[in-house]
Amino acid sequence: MSDASNVEIDTLNLRVQALRAERGELTPQSVEHPDGHRLHGHDRVVWTEPMRLGDGGPRVENGQRGTITTADPEHGTLSVQLDAGRTVQLDADQLDGLRLAYAGHVVREQGATVQCGVALTGGWQTSREGVYVQASRATDRIEFHVSREDLDSPEDAERVQQLAARVERSDAQTPSISQPLEDPYRDPGEQRGREHVERFGPPRPPERLPAPAIDRAPEIAP
Repeated sequence: MSDASNVEIDTLNLRVQALRAERGELTPQSVEHPDGHRLHGHDRVVWTEPMRLGDGGPRVENGQRGTITTADPEHGTLSVQLDAGRTVQLDADQLDGLRLAYAGHVVREQGATVQCGVALTGGWQTSREGVYVQASRATDRIEFHVSREDLDSPEDAERVQQLAARVERSDAQTPSISQPLEDPYRDPGEQRGREHVERFGPPRPPERLPAPAIDRAPEIAP
């Protein structure tokens, strides 16, 4: 699953974890993550930063994934089997470098290839670039899920048009100096919200700034 909002990703991860726990797919033993939720045996996790461990092996890189094999609540430690096959041990003070891996940010998923994918879109975070990444990760099937609450038009036909406008919006990064300060697209209150999409539509190409005038020829050192 993928989305372009970290808040939505955290919600999706916790929801999937709860469903797996209800089905008995996770162990009762768990340890507390610094963010406040629990990590159970059989949970899927991903590293959010490079990490050196005490086993003397190579460090675990940012973005590596694995499955928790053992959760020790007494000591707050975890054993994780990486997808590459290696098993590593994490102390309690290293858990903040982990994140549940049932859902991921579209930026992190750019190089991923999966058989089936689920994409959440239609909200304020929707953009041309993000939807392209979501749509091109799966080799077999991709499912798009859109909430009517994110598209507040009264009729579904109008919601489809609103969704199309959001998908058309480009969120490509450009240098801040290329946008005039009075440009409403650069206004922090409008750039990410629904009002920006409806009022301003897709962003226009950045204006070229005039080259600075040179009053005198530059000095050349001997």
